[in-house]
Amino acid sequence: MILFLLVCLTGADALETEDSARVDIILHELDDLRRHPININEADAEELCRLPFLDQGLAEAIVRYRRRAGGLRDPDDLRRVPGITLALMEQVRPYIRTSVRAVSPRPVTQRIRLRADPARSGTNELYTATKVNNGDLRAALITEKDPRESSYLDYWAAGLVTQYGERLFALGRYDLDLGAGTMLSSMGSFFSTLDFRMISRERGIKPYTSTLENGGFFGAAFSDSIPLRYTFFYSNLDRDGRIDDDGNARSFDDSGDHADSAGLARQDRINEDLAGYHIRHRIGGLKIGHSAYTGAYRPAFACDDSAYDFYGHRFWMAGVDMRYGVPGFLVFSELARSHRDRIGGIFGFSAARPPLFFQVAGKYFPRGFFSPKGGEALDGHSITTITARYRSRIVLLGSETIVRHDLRDDSTRYDVTIWGEKEAGMVDGKILLRWRWNDSRSALTGSRATIRITPWRLLYAEARLEDKADPLPDPAGRGFFGGLEIGVVGQWFGFKTRLGWFDVDDYACRIIAYEPDLPGVVNNRVLYNQGRYGFILGTIKPVAWGELSVKYAVMDRDSLTGQIGGQVDVKW
Repeated sequence: MILFLLVCLTGADALETEDSARVDIILHELDDLRRHPININEADAEELCRLPFLDQGLAEAIVRYRRRAGGLRDPDDLRRVPGITLALMEQVRPYIRTSVRAVSPRPVTQRIRLRADPARSGTNELYTATKVNNGDLRAALITEKDPRESSYLDYWAAGLVTQYGERLFALGRYDLDLGAGTMLSSMGSFFSTLDFRMISRERGIKPYTSTLENGGFFGAAFSDSIPLRYTFFYSNLDRDGRIDDDGNARSFDDSGDHADSAGLARQDRINEDLAGYHIRHRIGGLKIGHSAYTGAYRPAFACDDSAYDFYGHRFWMAGVDMRYGVPGFLVFSELARSHRDRIGGIFGFSAARPPLFFQVAGKYFPRGFFSPKGGEALDGHSITTITARYRSRIVLLGSETIVRHDLRDDSTRYDVTIWGEKEAGMVDGKILLRWRWNDSRSALTGSRATIRITPWRLLYAEARLEDKADPLPDPAGRGFFGGLEIGVVGQWFGFKTRLGWFDVDDYACRIIAYEPDLPGVVNNRVLYNQGRYGFILGTIKPVAWGELSVKYAVMDRDSLTGQIGGQVDVKW
């Protein structure tokens, strides 16, 4: 479940989730929406659900209200939609528009980001991104240098997508997101997440814009519709991976940084060779699809939890997916056949009748199931998530229950989260509680409370208190965090600062504090031991074609460390 903690200067939320890969996807989506906002007077409910802030029920409520009211003249009119609170309206404001015609985007956008530790040499990081959007042509070029590298061009990626009507062609580095979570995922393998909204919609082919080296595809892809919509793709990519002396791949570097052999004790380059297709067709509210691909990984290695030397051999996978949606109801499923005829898949449905929203999502993968490009695939696990929300103008109540059954040792774990949000004038308060049951043992594993005060539209202050517990040791370890944040956000400028304290017994009880790094990027602060941390972030947009952001952050844990960063965005 994705919880939204606070609003960044650019309007992009810092997302409260422990899946950094999913954060990367959502932030790129929001970054794109900020440049190409959705017209809420024309978009249907499916397009409105591109905003992670909105579930199906809220999206349909917006569509019903605009039909009844004859349209929305201003984003503030969203406040009249049942279930849209003031805080939620401010969250979606940067990504929507009400005008009939959109502002023509600049054909070229450039981003340069630099971060460094002033007290330590050789810790600088540099990221550049150039995007070209000229009619039917979209291209992207990115470069990155992280602290482990010596060359500023050690990692780079380029890709382009050309479009003529329904016909698309991609060359170079590209993202392929066909709405499937078991068969194909631009994030690659070794990620496990279950956000129904993210896996149930199709983004298609896009130029590659991320620094996540082990994500995306490299090669070519072609998509057209005659009359069935189809996509053919080919990818041949070298990935970073650490392989131990027994031939097991312990992990890939999924942090978003490029890793070279100088920065790791042992690292091998793994070649991934893929070729496949995806065919789909829509009939009214029903969309069905079939996908298959063949590939190979070299050199041979096995997953850490696998008894099979699988990835070093050529393999073939096939699957079918289905989505059916009508007002107030949506169902999605995908079934796939993997190595050694193992069959697994994902499913989900949601029902919305304001002010109520209900969703069930799950996945089942038997032992020995492998899907190298399936972001949802998880060998030997069955997971079911049940989510319910009640949202009115003044209160939000929600609960989520996750049942995780490990088929390998026949154990089951239950995680229950309940949360509430209350808005009263300029004050917005949230509270969250988590419990866990495992082998007849139960424990409160965490709680969080935040209070946000907005005395003026441009000014806010937010206080956060959180504790976390690890129920396994005896006595149980605990972690605590408290923080205060103040910000001023305007159309042409912004400023925010946060100061926090933490006291954590051990790493298992670590506190995850996501914060805005620089626009379009989120930084995962893992807080453990004792200490304090904080940051100051300022943004200025003096002209319509440029924006400058500067941030300074400090962490006082074992020793005081500081990092300064700057980012320049230019459109021309």
